[in-house]
Amino acid sequence: MHQIFAILIHVLMLAALAVTFFKMRQARRRQDHLLAELRDTPNWTRIYINRPAHSARLLKLLPYEARGLLVDEGETVRVLGEISSGGRIDRRYSKANMSLRWVGNARLADGNLHWIAIGDGADALTISADTGLNPAASRDASADIVRRLAPDLELPQSAKGEFALETNRRSLGVVIAFFVLGAFALFDGAMLNHNVLLNGDSIMVMAPFIGLLALTCYPILTRGGVPARESWAISWLLGMALGFAFVPLVKRADQWAAGNSTQTVVYELQARGRLIPVNSAAPPIDYAQFHEFWDQFERGSSHELQLIHGPFGLWQLDESDLRPRMRAFYEKRRRTRS
Repeated sequence: MHQIFAILIHVLMLAALAVTFFKMRQARRRQDHLLAELRDTPNWTRIYINRPAHSARLLKLLPYEARGLLVDEGETVRVLGEISSGGRIDRRYSKANMSLRWVGNARLADGNLHWIAIGDGADALTISADTGLNPAASRDASADIVRRLAPDLELPQSAKGEFALETNRRSLGVVIAFFVLGAFALFDGAMLNHNVLLNGDSIMVMAPFIGLLALTCYPILTRGGVPARESWAISWLLGMALGFAFVPLVKRADQWAAGNSTQTVVYELQARGRLIPVNSAAPPIDYAQFHEFWDQFERGSSHELQLIHGPFGLWQLDESDLRPRMRAFYEKRRRTRS
C-alpha cells in the first residue's frame, strides 16, 4: 500500500511538472508571436506580466499570468502580452505619470522573481524581467528596467544586491538558531552523549514533524522585511536543524530530569549479541553489528549494564564503560589479523 501511495505521489509530481513546462512553452510562443507586431520597434524587453487578481493568488502553477513585452516608446511605455485564455493585455503609460515602484520578491507566490508595479487602479500591473530558466537573475534585470524607465527613481537596497541576513534581527536570529541547533545535533548527538536510546522509535517518528514547526518562521520573517526567497530557505534550514537536534535534545532533557542517575540492569546474553533484561521492564538490546565482541561470552551469561530511566519513559544505555572495552577488543582483533 505504501509503495502504491509513493508511486502515485511521484506520478502526480511528474504530471504537475509536465503541465508547468507545457504552459511555459505556450507562454513563450505567444510572446514570440507578439514580436511580429514590433518589427520596426527596437526598444523592447521580454517581461512577465501579472494583473492584480493573478498576482494576489497564492496557489498557481506559474508566478506570472503572461509572458509579454515592454516597449519603450520615448514619452510612453507600452506593456503588451497575450494570456492563455485568449485575452490580451495592451496598455500604455506616460513616463511622467506611470507610478513605477519596486515590489521585489515579497511573497512565496511570487516565485523566485522580483516584481515592479506600474500604473494605478484599473490600469495597475506588476511586471518582471523575463530571464527564462535563470530566475536568480530576475532582481538585477528588473532593477535595470527601472533604471532605464525612471533613472531618477531611487531603488531600495533590496533591489541593488543580495539580501544580507545579518542586517535583519529576525533573519539573524533564525540563522543563529540554525547554527546552535546544528552544532548541538553534531557534537552532543554524535560525539559527546554516550547514552544510546533503546526505545526511541516514537520520538524519532516525531522529529520530522517537529522540524516542520520551523516553517512558522516564514510569515514572521516576511513581515519583518526579509524577502520571500530568503525567508523560505532559512525556515527550511532551521527545520532541518531542529529535526536533527530533536532526539538529542529529548535525550538530554530526560537525563537531566532523571538527575543523570543510572540503575544497574542485569541482561542475559542470547545469540548474535542480543541481550534480554532479567526481572526488569527495560527494553532488549540488539548488538548484532558487534556480535563478535559478545560471542566471546557464553550464551546465557549475565551482564550488568547501566541504564537511565527518566520521567519521559525513555530507556538510555550508558555506554561510557562499554565503548572502551568494545573498541579495545576490535583493535586487538584487527592487529591479530594483520
